Amino acid sequence: MDQPENIHIEFWTMGIFPIALYKAFLEKAPNPDGIRPLFVEEKKPPSVQRRRTSSLLSIDITFSYYTDFIAEEKGNALYDLVLKGLQPMYDILSNGDGKAKDELLKLRDNKYEFIYIGSNKIPLLFSFKSHWSEDEERAAYEKMINYIDSYETKDEQVHTEIQNTLSDKDQVRFFSYDPGNDAWIIQDVLSEITHAISLDYLKYKKDNRVAKPDILMNEDKFNEHFVFDQQWILTLNKFQVIMARPNDVALYLSLMDKNLTKAKPFLEDAIKRRNKNPYFNMMLCKLPLKLGHRHLEFSGFSNILSTKRLSSILEGFPFAVCG
Repeated sequence: MDQPENIHIEFWTMGIFPIALYKAFLEKAPNPDGIRPLFVEEKKPPSVQRRRTSSLLSIDITFSYYTDFIAEEKGNALYDLVLKGLQPMYDILSNGDGKAKDELLKLRDNKYEFIYIGSNKIPLLFSFKSHWSEDEERAAYEKMINYIDSYETKDEQVHTEIQNTLSDKDQVRFFSYDPGNDAWIIQDVLSEITHAISLDYLKYKKDNRVAKPDILMNEDKFNEHFVFDQQWILTLNKFQVIMARPNDVALYLSLMDKNLTKAKPFLEDAIKRRNKNPYFNMMLCKLPLKLGHRHLEFSGFSNILSTKRLSSILEGFPFAVCG
């Protein structure tokens, strides 16, 4: 991701429109601050960025832009150039129809993505959503400029969250804007990718009781991974059967839900206190006693105590509850 010297901004795209179209409009736009742009016809972005990107236009902000504009408190110059320069393009493509323009922007999740490559060469990628209003877009841009400035002025909190976020060999850090808190939030890409793999795996298996797989990630390229099923080999009557290993917690939860339903007749019909004394004991007669045994079977206690032992325990209570 090396950039030519003295270039402020690098424009490129993997979107639906060629870079020549953007170039035609941006070169005609007012540029009173003297921003030096470069339009790249072909560019191969980092693997994780390529996997995640979904923007109409990518805009690389160089360290030269930081020193010449952001550090001089003129960081909004780029936003004014892009907003004023590309608005006529969107108007023409949508024939002036506001609804058509909205549908056009929805062709991609992100209208723009700004990638800042600063003094330490770690790319910071900020995604601007297509559905944002102009006010949200401008607020997000201003917060992005503030974040970049904090990063270059060695703000401890900013540096800590960037250094503590895992990335592959390309070192890209992804950010999403939270309009409610008016802040850019750094994304845990590795957790997002592994979570998506797990969901796809469970969708394929179509059974939440299947244990999650072992996932082997390529630490250099997060978009490359291998999924290993956890298999059981069961020997039944001298025959071997292979099945996906179950998720113990999911099995227990499922069993609890089913047993709770089965235990309700015992809890609601058989247990009837004769007074409001919480320490009042009771004895179960024949019919409720069967329900009691069944309840304990559902609860798993019959694997621990024999039926005879359970009967003696229940019948040892000093009071009876019958009818």
